[in-house]
Amino acid sequence: MSHIKDVASQFVTTYYSMVVQNYISVKKFYNSHAKISRLSPISSISFKIANEPAKEVCPDEFISGVLKVLSYSDSTCNDNLLITVYGIVKPNTQSYEFFFTQEFVLQRFSGKWFIINDVYFCYKNIDVQLYGAEQMHPMQVQGIPQHTFIPQSAPAVQPSPPIRPQSTPYQPSRIDSSKKSRPDTLDPSRSITITDLTKTYSGQEVTQIFQKYGPVRNKYFTYGTVYIEFETVEAKNAAIHSPPPIYKGQQCKVEEGIVRPR
Repeated sequence: MSHIKDVASQFVTTYYSMVVQNYISVKKFYNSHAKISRLSPISSISFKIANEPAKEVCPDEFISGVLKVLSYSDSTCNDNLLITVYGIVKPNTQSYEFFFTQEFVLQRFSGKWFIINDVYFCYKNIDVQLYGAEQMHPMQVQGIPQHTFIPQSAPAVQPSPPIRPQSTPYQPSRIDSSKKSRPDTLDPSRSITITDLTKTYSGQEVTQIFQKYGPVRNKYFTYGTVYIEFETVEAKNAAIHSPPPIYKGQQCKVEEGIVRPR
């Protein structure tokens, strides 16, 4: 377990140090089956790179600026390493700040860790944007020191002390695992209903999948159905308007609000 936490800490430290210093230097390689999605509240564009050789894709300028807060959580699932990063960034060219989450899934192969999933969300007021890619090749960046830490926010004329990312339990502390509310006690404006799940589904696993959209306040599991109440309307909207996740080989059926079994 200590090795896993070392991998998570090193990955977060190195990745965000490179992004802050020079986001163009962070190269991502997509294979011929990669899926790329861009989503906003008013438009959704999805496309697939098919039957093409592996191509190099530079990331969006989504985090180039001053990171004011950075923390992460880590967990393992089916021999994969799940890393969820939380932060606040002030873009270099903007006066506002925004909250972001970024979720990575790393898979170990031949002694090395590969990124197989990378999903990015940013939140500014009620705006929600998703930048996602699945089944990526590993990042290949050279010349970056392994022990470089991300600078803390400060005026440009003053040096900034480093911030070491702090590991926290994978499940956000604001979730009370022992609290299971009945559906009629959840706030419909912040809730979603996931229906038509298999008989062998795990409510905790389903909840964990949807935590990438934002912190979960309450949840309730019943036969073939999971109810999730988020802490914010923005997180609920992200879950509703994003491409439905895959669970146990099938696409989740996500509905807005509290939907009773038919």
